[in-house]
Amino acid sequence: MLKLMFSVYGFLSTGDKILPGNVGLWDQIWALKWVKTNAEVFGGDPKNILVMGSGSGAACASILALSPRTEDSEMSKFVEAKR
Repeated sequence: MLKLMFSVYGFLSTGDKILPGNVGLWDQIWALKWVKTNAEVFGGDPKNILVMGSGSGAACASILALSPRTEDSEMSKFVEAKR
């Protein structure tokens, strides 16, 4: 389970370098990097990471799957949306 910033704390943007926005997505990207780095400690496979969500979580999972910031040939990406 990942805790991230929502509302203005996670996605407010002024359209410049001072407050570029999408901090919530950066939280998720860093969490994915942490999971990949530490997966083996928990018995996981760092080359096979599942990202899924429901509602806004599914939207975030889709954005992460399409983001060039998460492009990694060793990271498998799956997106599952539930209603």
